[in-house]
Amino acid sequence: MKERIKQSWARLDRRFRLGSLITYFGRSQITLVGPSFAYYVVLTLIPLLIMFVLTIAALNLRTDHVVAVMSQMLPASISNFLTPIVNSVAHTNNKSYLSFSLVFIVWTLSQVMAVLRSTFNNIAHKAEKGLPLLTRVWAFLWLLVMVAAVALLVIVGNLFALLLYDWTGIIWRSPTRLLVIISMWIFLIWVNYRLPVKAARPSFPAVLIGSLVDVGLLTVLNKVFVWFADIQFHRSGVYQSLASIAVFLIWLDLLASILVIGFVLMTWLSEFPMFKRRKQDV
Repeated sequence: MKERIKQSWARLDRRFRLGSLITYFGRSQITLVGPSFAYYVVLTLIPLLIMFVLTIAALNLRTDHVVAVMSQMLPASISNFLTPIVNSVAHTNNKSYLSFSLVFIVWTLSQVMAVLRSTFNNIAHKAEKGLPLLTRVWAFLWLLVMVAAVALLVIVGNLFALLLYDWTGIIWRSPTRLLVIISMWIFLIWVNYRLPVKAARPSFPAVLIGSLVDVGLLTVLNKVFVWFADIQFHRSGVYQSLASIAVFLIWLDLLASILVIGFVLMTWLSEFPMFKRRKQDV
């Protein structure tokens, strides 16, 4: 009986690489990544909002339009928690924030990206070359590029809205949910392919599929989490502010877990012939 089970497992392993999948999940330490990610996000929440507001001010965007986009991307309970904070920071004198070094703010935020980068490298069993500090430095530089890219996308979106109005007379006040999902997919492709070290990167086709799975799981998370949070915290009678913080922390934990699961899936898919990495990508 044991021999038959071993033979069946060996056949399944050869066909579906199940042993590799289990190994990748073991390396991911998924139960530790979520809390660490949530901790660093909350720790850097104020610098993040400061940089967010500075970006809004620099691009001459209206806060209500930005909040409308947030409400489409995030669960209602999370959006309700963040919106008052964003509005409060946005209506404060923005010039006072210039006393903060923007470089220091980005450096603080880079720890969030460093957590994901280190986890992705561990899943692929690839070490960071050089000092461990390079993980933080690379995440810092990558975050700068990411901020610049987001700003560029916002500018392009505003130009597109103006051109759309000139050509068709249609006023595009806020992006549709489909456009938000497509933008999220493109962003996750970039994160999953560029964040880890080169040797740890999955093949690009695997990243396309895995990032699409990430988007699907995040969409399901938002829908299920809204339902769960509304029922659970409404019945518990917990103070609203404490409940909102708890909801936010749990959501961040699950968000990081989904990103890790997605990268495990991409690394696993890269072992199959149709998703095999090309030599120039190694």
